[in-house]
Amino acid sequence: MVYQKGVIEMDMVRNMLSNSSSPVSLWMYALKIAMYLLNRVPSKVVQKTPFELLTGRKPSVRHLHVWGCQAKIRIYNPHEKKLDARTINEYFIGYLEKSKRYRFYYPTHSTRIVEIGNVRFIENGETSGSEASQNVEIKEVRVQVL
Repeated sequence: MVYQKGVIEMDMVRNMLSNSSSPVSLWMYALKIAMYLLNRVPSKVVQKTPFELLTGRKPSVRHLHVWGCQAKIRIYNPHEKKLDARTINEYFIGYLEKSKRYRFYYPTHSTRIVEIGNVRFIENGETSGSEASQNVEIKEVRVQVL
């Protein structure tokens, strides 16, 4: 099967945007991640990854996370009080080139894009504040209104 250049990348971008709660305006960050991932997987023609051909070493995939997933991050706040919340919720949108930090989207802050390394990702069905998925039982209650 022959693809036109960019078709696979745009399909990945479309899927990432549709499977996250991130706004469509972040499509360029999704495209960067798509290219980042495609450079770390082998092709049918050459059994080595583009990253491996360029650097001579196999790429690590231990740092990969779900694009658009929520994350708890800690941002330095010099005015923080003892009982203030220590972390904030943001959305993962990218990796930094020459750093072990990540890029996040913070919709309710004036600085919408934040780059930080101190983070806990909430992905794969995990709920905020717990280490494992929770089973939730929902009961229907009917109330008669007079």
